Amino acid sequence: MKNKNTTIPGMFLRNMIFITLFSFGLFCLILIYGEYSEFSSESISLREEYIASQKDGLREHVTEVAHYIGHMKNQTEEKLKKSIRERVYEAHQIAENIYQQNRTTKSLEKIKKIIKYSLSSIRFNNGRGYYFAVSMDGVKQLYPVQPELEGKNLIDLQDSHGNFVIRDEIKMIRESEEGFATDFWPKPDKDPGIAYPKISFVKYFKPLDWYLAPVNILIM
Repeated sequence: MKNKNTTIPGMFLRNMIFITLFSFGLFCLILIYGEYSEFSSESISLREEYIASQKDGLREHVTEVAHYIGHMKNQTEEKLKKSIRERVYEAHQIAENIYQQNRTTKSLEKIKKIIKYSLSSIRFNNGRGYYFAVSMDGVKQLYPVQPELEGKNLIDLQDSHGNFVIRDEIKMIRESEEGFATDFWPKPDKDPGIAYPKISFVKYFKPLDWYLAPVNILIM
């Protein structure tokens, strides 16, 4: 009986110890799981904040690059406009000098031929730029890239966007005697379905009742 009496309390004690250890272990496990869940949640939150900040930074960087490209594009366009304006002033001066030197000794038709010959061979901007001349009735007087058009009336000529090119230029000349004009044409070595802007600066030449202009392809 003695062994039985001492065994029951021992078993009870062992059970209590086991229950206590199990409860403590379970508590630790719950605590660890809670800490891990909190850590995991914080990690996800931090990762999302980091990704969001990276996206915002990338978006700002892309915006800055786009603004920079736009700025450089505008600068390039302004430089080109300045260049072709200077070119047409040069052509106008050449025509004026030829006219003044020959007006008392040569016929007007002869002077026209000299001016056309002098301007037709001039190229600039890596060969893409050239001069053309149109009389105020819409007749092409000088067009070195397509000389077969010289002498033809192109008053109804339309570009790829449907703009009446010659009419618009004549209207500008009548209003202010000079100014920039832009029309749209496909490039010979590119997709014919794509129209590129061609910018020119037109200026009136009174002695011949022409307007002169240099042409250059400007890709926008």
